[in-house]
Amino acid sequence: SSMSCARLFLALLPLPLLLAPPGPATSHGPVTARVAVSFTACGAKHCNLFRDAFKTFVAQALLDDRQTPWEHRLRAYLVVDGLCDEILRANGLLVPLRVIDLTIIASTALPVIGHTASSCQFARLVLPELVHETLLVHFDSDVLFARSIGPILNFVASSSDTAPEPPAFYMAENTRHVSCMRCGWYWQKKGKRDQWGIDLQAGINGFNSGVLGIDVRVWRQKKVLDTLLDMKIEQGVRFPLGDQDMLNLLARREPSLLWALPCEFNWRRESQCHDGCLPRPPVVLHESTGGRLDDLHLKLMWAAAAVLEGEVLPGPEQLQTLWEVSEANATDLPMFISTSGWPVPGCSNEANSADDDIGPVGVALSR
Repeated sequence: SSMSCARLFLALLPLPLLLAPPGPATSHGPVTARVAVSFTACGAKHCNLFRDAFKTFVAQALLDDRQTPWEHRLRAYLVVDGLCDEILRANGLLVPLRVIDLTIIASTALPVIGHTASSCQFARLVLPELVHETLLVHFDSDVLFARSIGPILNFVASSSDTAPEPPAFYMAENTRHVSCMRCGWYWQKKGKRDQWGIDLQAGINGFNSGVLGIDVRVWRQKKVLDTLLDMKIEQGVRFPLGDQDMLNLLARREPSLLWALPCEFNWRRESQCHDGCLPRPPVVLHESTGGRLDDLHLKLMWAAAAVLEGEVLPGPEQLQTLWEVSEANATDLPMFISTSGWPVPGCSNEANSADDDIGPVGVALSR
């Protein structure tokens, strides 16, 4: 059954053994492209965050499978370092083998980018050069899954097929500009913004890479990794947020490379993801920037545990998402606003339009 699970103990093998040969397409619903998801878990903090993220990922995948059985197992890649390997060996990792095909990659097997101290730091930029799938969606370790990821996979696949010039990568706005113009991390007071040397943000408010979709073919054709490596050593430019800043600057210079995701695909407390100040339920809850919502976190973790332990049974009115299982609602989603510094509670509703917050950055998000 979809609840049959295995406790996975990791072995850090050489990379060629860890990267499996091409397999059948992974799809859910109308997805036809070969899609994979990926995670990075290095160091004790991020490893333990990943354990929570993966538990919700697995539970939601099982709920999805009840509604529309996956045609093929969902391929997932996980990059770990030695410390996370030890943590996972000690605690195990629950994987439903009928639904998820998990490939473990040792961080030491990845090429080191530039002069970085760890190959983990830029793992998500290297993976598109290595995987066999056409599309890759990478999730930060500090996320929780609240609803089906099928819409994310479908959105990336359909945008790749229909865009006049297929984008290389996909991110959601750091703060939704139609809710709050010139807000969020990239609009701090000028003294703090000077840390970057130059303005880095793409579009108006910049983009957050906690959920990063990648069209592998375009990424390689456009030589995105090579461009990022050249950018990394530019004089007078600093990247406090690492690859997120680098991707923003690249899209600022070449807007056609980036396509904006809907804000609910990467819901952060300061993303101003709402309609008329009513928060949109997240697909992925991203608990970055000190933005952990403790009550909601506990609700989603409880819901995931209930699914994994078989307490959420199929039925005529079965619950379809962890959001529903957890009995979460809009009151669990306090919003924060930031126009010049650390975010404070509040809602901005400047435009409240959904017409121009997704799609090509060069057309809709750079006015």
